[in-house]
Amino acid sequence: MEWINKRVIVIGIATAVVGLCSGLSFGDFEELGVGARPIGMGSAFAGLVDDVHALYYNPAGLSQLAQIEFTSGYGRLHWGLDDGSNLGNAFIGYAHPLGKLGGIGVGWLNLGLRGFYREDTFILSYGNKVFGLLSGGLNLKLLYKRYSNNQYTRFDPLFQEKGYSRIGFSSDLGLLYNLTTNIFSGLCITDIIQPNMDLMDKRDKLPLGVRMGIAYRDRVNLINFALDAVYKDGEFDVSAGAEKWLSGKSVGVRGGIDIGSNGFKSFSLGGSYLVSPLEIDYAFIYPLFGLRGTYGSHRFSVTLRFGALRETVFEGEGLVPRETGAKEEALIEGEKVKEMKRYYYMGIDHYRRGEYEAAIAEFEKVLQLNPDHSQSLRLIERAKERIKK
Repeated sequence: MEWINKRVIVIGIATAVVGLCSGLSFGDFEELGVGARPIGMGSAFAGLVDDVHALYYNPAGLSQLAQIEFTSGYGRLHWGLDDGSNLGNAFIGYAHPLGKLGGIGVGWLNLGLRGFYREDTFILSYGNKVFGLLSGGLNLKLLYKRYSNNQYTRFDPLFQEKGYSRIGFSSDLGLLYNLTTNIFSGLCITDIIQPNMDLMDKRDKLPLGVRMGIAYRDRVNLINFALDAVYKDGEFDVSAGAEKWLSGKSVGVRGGIDIGSNGFKSFSLGGSYLVSPLEIDYAFIYPLFGLRGTYGSHRFSVTLRFGALRETVFEGEGLVPRETGAKEEALIEGEKVKEMKRYYYMGIDHYRRGEYEAAIAEFEKVLQLNPDHSQSLRLIERAKERIKK
């Protein structure tokens, strides 16, 4: 019976430690989150999805891309476990706006327990406007898991018969709706195909998951609030977070909390430093219940943004980019900048709703503060053309 004990050891360590990494202990391919920025907000990101990490949290968010984005991140999970386990999580993502065709992205996610186990997820993602203020997105995923060939597995009949690895395919479907100028709601259904990733062929499929989120974006004062709810395999999880950008959006601070129906609780804190085109993010996550005696989890991310800004609005061309008129705004300070942004986004809100005369009135207020604001001039012309039609 020695081989049974060895099998229990290796599979138990791999799955139990992986299960500790999330408030929802589902087993294989846990939703551990990616990106230090979203994780710093408690992973409440399904309604915010305003950067490259949309390809993980909600692919519909790729319709909002303003620039090409590349990110790379690493996390050391539950640092200081008594058994010395080295559990790490890595993510690499690339997202590319396609103008009227939306946005596309690719990503690689890895979870590894050194010397025992690893999981890899390869993602191909696409998002675009469906109609009106609604966007949709789709992920196609290749899933791969592998147990290490070591002293515990080498002579185990299970691994001799079934091998050390398993591969499967899955998909996610996402929606994003712009309720008002500042409020967005998101929905992402994960693992729709529900592949069987069980090495022992017990037909235990990956459970279908549902992530719902709502976010408030104040693009004038640079404050974001987000709330997500996740249901998966009979477990329910709620996370909430907020972030504030300071010093002309060069420094960001954020925090979040995650509460699961199984009693798991954690809080997160994070920060960012942005010097175009580089953004550096860090997040610290500490469990309040469910796992003690560690130094918490630490996540780091680096994101690069490059290429021309996409200056379109949600009129068959995607959502409004996060930064607009940067060169003009750099010459204006304080309250004048806030007034310009307020009028501009009010104008965009009217424009998206077909209220073209009201939109023109707001854009003209922007021009009173900055007569050379090219985007307002261009949108006034578009609005006039719409009125003529």
